[in-house]
Amino acid sequence: MDILSKDEQKRIVKVLSQDKNKKYYVYALCDDTNTPFYIGKGCGSRVWNHKEAQNEALKHIEKSDLSNEQRIESINNLNNKFKKLSTLKCQPEFIIKWGLTENEAFMCESALINLVNYLSPKSLTNIQNGHKSDLEKENRFSKTKMLSVKDFLNTCAIEKTNFNKEIDSKKTLFVLIFILHTWNWAAILHKNKYLKLQEVIGE
Repeated sequence: MDILSKDEQKRIVKVLSQDKNKKYYVYALCDDTNTPFYIGKGCGSRVWNHKEAQNEALKHIEKSDLSNEQRIESINNLNNKFKKLSTLKCQPEFIIKWGLTENEAFMCESALINLVNYLSPKSLTNIQNGHKSDLEKENRFSKTKMLSVKDFLNTCAIEKTNFNKEIDSKKTLFVLIFILHTWNWAAILHKNKYLKLQEVIGE
């Protein structure tokens, strides 16, 4: 593999870090077929810090709700992918987007993870889908994954007005039932009083 020299890496870091407010970038680590197996965000020389990326991915696997079998499989896949990095004939590091704020980098990273997971399921060692945008956090049906527009319509774009109308109609129905129920009991009580009165008069 054609490894960059320290000076070449410094030149890259200098460009990436030229704006302190927008020093973040999103990168990918790829296998020998140029297929991404890890997508991350960072600043400085993070793109070459494979061990840190591996440890971060490992933490997400350990904290996930995977079964023991799935967890072991994911860990083995992760370790094998990173172990092969040193044997690759091609450069595994790719800068995808740079000159970003940290929040922009989070959003870009999340979008790319969603895309790769949709196009090539299980190719990524990233277990965590990524960060949600503010509006995604507010939408209780939203998930950080790629959705068809139909799925988006049926999950995230539920009509609030229709939902409220449905609630209002249910309230109206409940009130109506309550009134009828109360009226029915009132009629029964009234009938009982009438029968008692008849008994008294009859005597």
